[in-house]
Amino acid sequence: MSDNPTLSTRRRSPGLWLFVVAFLTLCLLPFVGMLWVSDTPASDDDSRHSLPELKTEIGLLNLSYLADLGDYFEDHFAYRNLAIDINAHLRADLLRTSSTDQVIIGRQGWLFYGGTLDDYLASDPLSNRELSNIAHNLALMQGYTNAMGADFLVTIAPNKNSLYPNYMPFYYINGNNESMTLLAQRLRDNSVHYVDLFELFANTSDELYLKTDTHWTCGGALLAANALLQAAGMNEAVVSGAPSEAGVTGDIERMLYPVTPKPEKTSLLSTGTWEFTGAFDNVEDDTFTTTSPAPTGTLLMYRDSFANSLIPYLAPEFSQAEFSKLIPYNLTRVADLKPDVVIIERAERHVRLFGFDPPLMYAPTTALKLGETLETKSWVQWHQDGDFRVIEGCVDEEFIDENDSIYLSVEGSAGMPNIYVPFEISIAPNSDTMLDVGSNSSLSEYGFRLFLDEHTLTEGDYTIRVLVLKPQGKVATVVATMALKK
Repeated sequence: MSDNPTLSTRRRSPGLWLFVVAFLTLCLLPFVGMLWVSDTPASDDDSRHSLPELKTEIGLLNLSYLADLGDYFEDHFAYRNLAIDINAHLRADLLRTSSTDQVIIGRQGWLFYGGTLDDYLASDPLSNRELSNIAHNLALMQGYTNAMGADFLVTIAPNKNSLYPNYMPFYYINGNNESMTLLAQRLRDNSVHYVDLFELFANTSDELYLKTDTHWTCGGALLAANALLQAAGMNEAVVSGAPSEAGVTGDIERMLYPVTPKPEKTSLLSTGTWEFTGAFDNVEDDTFTTTSPAPTGTLLMYRDSFANSLIPYLAPEFSQAEFSKLIPYNLTRVADLKPDVVIIERAERHVRLFGFDPPLMYAPTTALKLGETLETKSWVQWHQDGDFRVIEGCVDEEFIDENDSIYLSVEGSAGMPNIYVPFEISIAPNSDTMLDVGSNSSLSEYGFRLFLDEHTLTEGDYTIRVLVLKPQGKVATVVATMALKK
């Protein structure tokens, strides 16, 4: 018999050992389980860390290896998706809150994408200059397209909570963002052929968006597609047969519940026949082409994921079509494909990109008289990008107003200068700090970018002048001059 009763009790207690074994198993399972658990992302967007290397690319020891390994484990440990799923159910079912800022849990089973919250709250609306830049850029795109003999249409797919704010949680106050209304007016003022889906959808009582997905239903997609076809002077797509019911697992549902997403019942609508051509055969592909029995018509469409469900209704109406979601848009394809119709479709939450990342398109020229030259902090530079010579820069904000226009004079060693109309964009205020879209507060809205054909520029010295013109002005002010060499 032991002299230590406490130790004797521990040795005879199987419950204690079971607890220890269970505790150690739970601690080790995320590590050991990585040997057999499938390594898949919790959502379609896999931005997880990669397994780090012990040495850097130049052969030195990776001093941040342990920290990088920790980041890798946080993204890849075994049963991570299951843990995310369980946590999401607990928070959603008990607290009616989301476990991720990518998802907003609304009322009556509606889910909203967190990336649309700024638009809903009107926390960062488009400024007057941004509205002007976007309308200006789309007008340039339309002018180029029309000059190539094609009709031009642009449309914006509304955020779901822009149409159905009544299903948003009460603690998010609708900011009544007027950016899209103001943009529609700017586009009309610039004679841009705009198909207003906000107005169209507001005039129907049907629910046109899926409850658990970012995107519209087949009925919403058909309504949008027919509006585009009508705007192009074509007949509407005709539904063939009765609607069929199907279960669709929404993209927001998968973000929230990566292991146990539930499909949502919806109606599928069929129209005409079409098929893929070429190597790519999925609407998720970046670029693909289609053909149909339609006797005539060629479509070139620059789009995002909202157009996935538009394609079955648009493709049958054109004998040939090309769809691309590559950014920047390569608008020179208009000259190659010679389409009858060019459609630009972009989601509301990405509209600001029209004023950041303009398409690859040769700049138009204009006639303009140059006036006085001022000393400013404006800057301009150029570089080659494939077949393009890219000229970009920014005007000193002290010497330009929100309604002024920007032009560029490019003068070679021989001949008169050409005056070009650039895209007007948001960009870093000086050439030493090139920033991206994520740093809106540090950007200037008075930037510019234009594309010239690299092969038409001979080697030699060039003088580039940045010009600012007042509304209804006759003479432009020179705010920057740069001597460059090719």
